[in-house]
Parts: sequence; structure tokens; C-alpha cells
Amino acid sequence: MKCPYCGAETPETSPLCASCGQPLHKDQSEPLEPPFLQEEPAPEAEPAAQKKAPLSLILTISLVAIALVVVVLILIRQAIPAAQTTNDTTPESTPLTGEFITPEAATSATPRYEVAAYTSPALVPDGAMDTVIGSFGSTPVDNRTLNYYYWGELNYLSNYYGSALSQWLDLSRPLGEQAYNGMSDFTWQDALLESAASSITETYALVTQAEETGFVLSESDSAYLAQLSEQLPEIASQAGYSDVDAYLQSAYGTGADQESFLAFMEASLIASAYATEVYNSFHYTDDEISAYYEAGGYADNGLEQDDARNIDVRHILLQTRTDEDGNLDWDQTLAEAEQILAMWETSPTEEHFAALADEYSEDPGSNANGGLYTDVAQGQMVQSFNDWCFDQARQSGDTGIVKTDYGYHIMYFVAHADRPAWMDTVEDDMRHEAYSNAVASWVAEGGFEPDYTAVVLSPPVGLYE
Repeated sequence: MKCPYCGAETPETSPLCASCGQPLHKDQSEPLEPPFLQEEPAPEAEPAAQKKAPLSLILTISLVAIALVVVVLILIRQAIPAAQTTNDTTPESTPLTGEFITPEAATSATPRYEVAAYTSPALVPDGAMDTVIGSFGSTPVDNRTLNYYYWGELNYLSNYYGSALSQWLDLSRPLGEQAYNGMSDFTWQDALLESAASSITETYALVTQAEETGFVLSESDSAYLAQLSEQLPEIASQAGYSDVDAYLQSAYGTGADQESFLAFMEASLIASAYATEVYNSFHYTDDEISAYYEAGGYADNGLEQDDARNIDVRHILLQTRTDEDGNLDWDQTLAEAEQILAMWETSPTEEHFAALADEYSEDPGSNANGGLYTDVAQGQMVQSFNDWCFDQARQSGDTGIVKTDYGYHIMYFVAHADRPAWMDTVEDDMRHEAYSNAVASWVAEGGFEPDYTAVVLSPPVGLYE
């Protein structure tokens, strides 16, 4: 199979692309929206299959290891949809989502938390990673665990912001020397420590609750873990490392090894899956939603109680072809789109369209799920895509071909939502509030306050070298 991110040929059974390191079968791995969901293409944006990873971490950490780090943080962050901003129930943001100082590298500061942060893995004392720094309930948390979450936070940011992260953070300098948000007594090291502690607390709270309720991982998640375990040696070898531990230490420092990494992954998968189950367990009547709408001041914030409904749609994206001179060949692209639509017409069912999308679509955000996008709101897509979807005459089963700046989209209209979009918006807020309250109660029961005097941070191999 071809990797949807870099186009490299990769074995069907591989959980990661050996060339770019992206997880191939976990759709949580991409925190940013596909390009055609934006109002306009990003300036000089590259096609999805040709995007390059941030240079800042390519120079210091294995790109394949980055993917392993990033997927864990994203599992938790994407398990629960973000709350709407139409009322005051949105939880406060974590330190790492604050505003940045200037488009320059961070200035110097003194760390707020006095931890042992080493600039070379070779300097880390033997046994330091086994030191317990706190506990969640009766479950101890050691430095090895903290380092997984700490460096995972940094790599999540690098994946999300790309090369722009270098405007605020100099990865050639220790993080404990660089001011966060212009504060003289709070560094990037402090911010990452607080965010890592928060992630540990929420993950452990969800895992503990999952165990108490008898929750188990799905067969697909269990299979993913087993597959990852089996193929880590091959992945490490293809990435140029002598063994799995050396490969993982290029992302997490001296404490990383295969056994603890897989335990870390399992906990994150359980937390993500259980979070989704809890979030989706909250249901409300129309009267309850209307009452929450009135009490929350949604009308004052511009959310009208109209009949506008979200939609579900499938599509097959063909990115614009080029001719032998390198010029965009829109006619050739359209001809290919018409051929695929003609293929669908030989068996005009939604299932057949989904199969064709899996085979032909060049949209990495949907080419593994039949080209499906659900709960699409008015104005979410680029204009021509949006106009086709929200045509007042649109009916289930309608097809067509739409041109955007990204190429031609072969469209299949699935259905309108059962109820107005404003009700979905309000119910999502209600669920988010209920979920946040539930997790807050579980966090309070277990608690986790790290003893920062016992914390040891081991940099990934090669980070400061």
C-alpha cells in the first residue's frame, strides 16, 4: 500500500510508514483538518502527499519516533470534541494553549520548578528513571512515565505547529532556560511539566474508572497494540537504530524501553476509548436542550434557533494533474473524475461509492473510510464544495462533480441531519460539561501532585548534541 502522507510503498501489515513514520491505520494521528476543509488553501501549500515534517525535530529526533509520541497525545486530545465557544462553560485552557510572546525565540528565564534536567542522556544517574515522583490513588508514577508524557507534549506541539514552533522555542537550548509567555519565572520546561502532569492525571483517572467499570479495549485497538509490539523491531531497524530501546530513546530519553512504551500506549488507548464512551453516554431531551440554550445565552452569541441542518457527505478527491510541461491539467483531472463516476453508475449504491473512494480518493483525511465526512456544517467546506452540499434541492443519493482549488471532487450526498444544527451545538456543550465534571470528580478521587524535587528529565538522544 502507499502511505497517504508521503506516498512511499509500505507493507499492508505495517502500523507505521517506515519512510515518514506516520501511523497508517489510526485515523486519530492527524490533529489538523484536511486542506479542503479550510476556507482558502494555505499560501504555497504543498499537496497532502508531499508535505514535509518539521525540520526542527528531523534534525534532532527520529521522525518515526515522533509519530509514536504524537499519536499517544492525539488519542487523548481527539477522544472528546472541543467545547463550543458560545457560552461560558468551556473549561480553561491548559498552559500550552496560551498566547505566545513574539515571533522570535523565547528569552531567558529561571525555572519555577527545581527539577534535575540533564542536557545529555549520558549524565542521567543510574536508576533515576525508576524513582517514584508521586502517585494517582495507589498507582505509583515514576520518572520514566513522566518523561513519556513530557517529551510527548513537546512532540505533539511540533506536529501541530510544524516549523512555526521555532518562532517561540529554540530546540538547541535547554527548555529550562527559555521563558514561556514572557514570564521571568516560568519556562517552557515548567509549562511542559505542568501539561504532562495534567495528561498523566487525566489518563490515569480514565484508566482507573475504565477498570472499575469492566471496560475493555475493542478488538481493533487490541490488534493494533499486538501488531505494534510485533513490528517495533523491524520499524526500529528501518529507521536506522540498533534495537527498539535505542529507537525509543531517540524520542523519550534513557528511560524508554519496549515494555514500558507498550504499557504507555495501552493506557493511552484505554483512556481515549473510554473517554469517547463516557462522552457519548450523555443524552438529553429536546426540552432539556432548549432550556440549556436559553440559560446559556446562546442567542446573544449569534446562535439562532433556525432549521439549518448539518449533512453527511462522501467524496472522492482527485488532485489536479499536471501535463508533461508541469502545467496544471484540469481537463485530464476532470476526465478521470468522469470515468470514476461512470464506474459508480454501473452499480449506483452508497457501498459501491465508498469502495471507489477507498481505492481512488487522494484525500488522506477520508480515503480509508469511504470518503465520508459526517456532521458537516454550513460554511465548513470551501465555497463550491459547500454550495453543492447545501443546495436546497439536495437529496440522499445525489451525485456530481465539483471543482475546487485542490482538484475535482466526485460527490455523493448521504443525508441531512435529523434535527437542526443549533441543537447539536448545544447538546455537544452539554455533553462536554457533563464529561468534564465526571473526569474532574475522578481526578479529585485519585489526585496526582508530582514531587518536583524528585523529577529527573532525560533528553532524547541527540537533542542537544
